[in-house]
Amino acid sequence: MRLIKLSLLAGISLVILLCCGGKSGQTSDLPKLVVFISLDSWRGDLPGRFQPYYTGGLQRFTENAAWFTNTVHHHASTATGPGHLTLLSGRHHGSMGILANNYFDKSQGRNFYCVEDEASPIIGQSGRGTSYRRVEGTSLGDWLKKTHPSAKVFSVSGKDRAAVLMGGKNPDGAYWYDWDLGNFITSKYYMETYPDYIDEFNQQNYPAGYRGVRWEKSQPESYYQSVGRSEDDYFYERDISRRTSDSEKNPDRHNPSFPHYISSGDSGLSHTYYGQFGFMPFLDEVTLQLAERISAEENLGVDEVPDLLIVGISSMDIITHCTGPNGHETAELELLLDQYLETFMIKLETRIPKSDILYAISSDHGCMDMPEMLQEQGLPAHRGGPTARAFRDSLKQAVQIKYGVDDDIFLSYGMLDIYISDSVLTDAGIEFSDLDAFIRTEALQQHWVQAVYNRDELTRHSDLDTLGQLVAHSWHPEKGPDWHIVPKQYQYLTSLPKGTGHGQPYYYDMHVPWMIMGDGISAQKISQRVRTIDIAPTLAELLNLKVPDNLDGHSVLSMIEH
Repeated sequence: MRLIKLSLLAGISLVILLCCGGKSGQTSDLPKLVVFISLDSWRGDLPGRFQPYYTGGLQRFTENAAWFTNTVHHHASTATGPGHLTLLSGRHHGSMGILANNYFDKSQGRNFYCVEDEASPIIGQSGRGTSYRRVEGTSLGDWLKKTHPSAKVFSVSGKDRAAVLMGGKNPDGAYWYDWDLGNFITSKYYMETYPDYIDEFNQQNYPAGYRGVRWEKSQPESYYQSVGRSEDDYFYERDISRRTSDSEKNPDRHNPSFPHYISSGDSGLSHTYYGQFGFMPFLDEVTLQLAERISAEENLGVDEVPDLLIVGISSMDIITHCTGPNGHETAELELLLDQYLETFMIKLETRIPKSDILYAISSDHGCMDMPEMLQEQGLPAHRGGPTARAFRDSLKQAVQIKYGVDDDIFLSYGMLDIYISDSVLTDAGIEFSDLDAFIRTEALQQHWVQAVYNRDELTRHSDLDTLGQLVAHSWHPEKGPDWHIVPKQYQYLTSLPKGTGHGQPYYYDMHVPWMIMGDGISAQKISQRVRTIDIAPTLAELLNLKVPDNLDGHSVLSMIEH
């Protein structure tokens, strides 16, 4: 009986521990290092499909973590920038003023890249700067530093928008790959000069070490056929080695099959070489090497105050764009990432006891299968870029003719977003409601259009249907478009004749993995629907942090059974 009572008390204590974010709320009882990993374009079904074949870091996650198997991005613009911002901010990206990777800002009347900042040039370079400055809000690292000012926060990725938007407003460092020079760089928003160890890392010129290396298959053909499609050279794949339009249009030059290599020709270690290096999984290995170097040089996780290390893994996005989530390349990449992560984690754990590290992993978005593959399955998929562009042009002309206005009535006009000049509208005596009815009628006649939402509806988003709510979460009252057109499922609106992508408010793009692994967290699968905006509040509760009052997400730590 005494043993039963002690076991019951121990179980109650563990629940209190995890729900309060620490063994007693003291810094000595918290994880000493939180490692957050984002695998770009890691669709939610992938870890389940490949779990039997993992032997390294991903095996650790799928076998030992609390695995939320039904996690979704709760917004319409399922792109890299919005997704990475959402992962660690606890908020819908639209409310933070970041509408897409590239977007028109109506309040300033021009297009922006999501992390551009003229005031923050890249150290040692001229041209467009980069920072978090355009984001209207904070992130997990900022909450950590507010609670523990001596805490350290670092972010590194192959993509600038991933490193910047996950890193938050005031990290100690954010680094990303320079696709022209092959270095990892940062801007003067973060520091004035590089630490010596970053200079030393770059001087090693790790990308050059992969010159002449071919990316080849490591498994028998039966493996690739069991986890994806049967053929390696599916006609609608893009060529990862070159990714050039002529290689896709000329069958004699198009070779999407293994082995893949960096085709730099006679140019050697040029911008071309370093750019194509970024298309290969080798970039992920180097990114993880830098992340581990930062951890060691900055002494992360060695004192009682928790630190945060954020790592963005980029190649999955490139590869799924080219060959799809069912390609042989994705199947090979899963095994590579499994080993890359294991090497990274082992190195971390040589300095820091594994029991002092809290790991979490997720993704910025999913990916649609190849439209042609979906058609073969009887689904109404369509490679609809030309159709959408034709409608865009015809609608623009129809508006001008109907209302007798010039082109300047449109501030910006893409395939899905329409920005109108309110002053031209007023001067022409056009009622917004009348123009809205015309645009809506024309758009809904298109076979590929699911819905149209205008700015008034998005402002009153609580009245919208489920799809409209997702659009509202990607919209901003000052910066956002006056109309947003939503395509139907399985419509890939691209000008490319091959490949696939993401960006739609449907499950295949919204569904991503999310796993938390650490001391005191038992292995389990949790099937209840959760959202990526819940990730940061949950990690904050584990760290016993106070979160801002305006979060859209909330902690779901109570779902974890202990």
